[in-house]
Amino acid sequence: MPLFVHSSVGQLLLFALVVGFGVGIATTVLPSLSARFFRGEQLAALMGLVLAVQDGSSMLVLALGGVLAKGGWLHNYWLYFLALPALVLVIFMVPGVGAVEEESEKAVRSEASSSKKSGQCWWATISCILIGFLSIFLVAVLYNKLAVYIAKYGLGGTSAAGVALMFNTGSSVVIGLSINGIKRVCQQWTIPVAFLLMALGALLFLTTRSFPLVCLSAFLIGSGSAINMATCPYYLSNLTEHKRYPLVMGVFSATTSLGFTASTWVFKAFSTVFGLDPVTGSFMGMLIIALLAAVILLLVRFQSCVESRFIER
Repeated sequence: MPLFVHSSVGQLLLFALVVGFGVGIATTVLPSLSARFFRGEQLAALMGLVLAVQDGSSMLVLALGGVLAKGGWLHNYWLYFLALPALVLVIFMVPGVGAVEEESEKAVRSEASSSKKSGQCWWATISCILIGFLSIFLVAVLYNKLAVYIAKYGLGGTSAAGVALMFNTGSSVVIGLSINGIKRVCQQWTIPVAFLLMALGALLFLTTRSFPLVCLSAFLIGSGSAINMATCPYYLSNLTEHKRYPLVMGVFSATTSLGFTASTWVFKAFSTVFGLDPVTGSFMGMLIIALLAAVILLLVRFQSCVESRFIER
C-alpha cells in the first residue's frame, strides 16, 4: 500500500504497524510449530537454523533495499512483495494443523513431570524471558550507537556502520548453523559464555579504535545475542506445556521488542547520571550488565539446574 498511499508519515506508520502485526504472529507461531513436530537436539538445531535463515535473509534484503533505494526511498517497498511467494509456500507446505497438540501432552510428559513443571518451573521460564530481554537490550546499543561511534573516532565513511552491522547480523548465521556444536563444547556454561562474548565486544569498543576490531566486536556481540536467542526458545519449549507455549513465545517476543525500545532511553539515562558521553556510557553499561549477567548465571548454575530438572533427553 505505501507504494500508492504515501502522502504523510502517519500513513507510513500505520502500514508499518500492520507489518509489525504480521511479523509478531509469525514470530510466535513458528517456534510453536517447530516444537510440535520436533524434540531434543533436533528441535535445538531447527531453531538455530531458523535464526540463521532469518538473519541471513535480512542481510540479503538490506542489500536489495540499498540497490532499490538508488531510484528513490519509495522503491524499498517493492521488497514486501517477497511475502507473496512466502504465502504460497505456507499454503502448500505447512501442515494443516494447529500449533498445539493437546492430545499428545500426556504422551510426551508423564503426569508427575507435568505436575512438577507447573509447580516449579515458573522461575526458569521468567529467567529465560529475562535473558532474551537482556540480549536484545544489549545488542540494540550497536544499532543505536555504532554509526555515532565510527564518526566520533573517524573510523570510516557513511557506509562503515552498515559493513560492521553486517558482521553483527552474519554472526547469527554462523551461530544458528552451529548451535548444537557450541552447546556440546560449552555445555552448561553456554549462556554465561554468550554474555561474556558480549562483554568482550563492549570492552573492545571501549579500549580500541580500529575499524577491523569494530567489525570483530560487532561479531562477538551478535554471537552472544544469537546464542541466547537460539537457546531460550528451546528451553521455553521444554519448560512450558504445549497448549501454553504460543502464549509464552508471544510474551517472549514482546519482551525482546521492549528490550530494543528501552535500550536507548536506559543507556541515555545511565550516561547522564555518571557524566559520560552517550557512546561511552552505552558501551560501558553494556559491559557492566553483560558481566553481571554472566557472573550471576555462573554462580547459580542456571543451565545446569534447568537441564537436569526440565529438559527432555
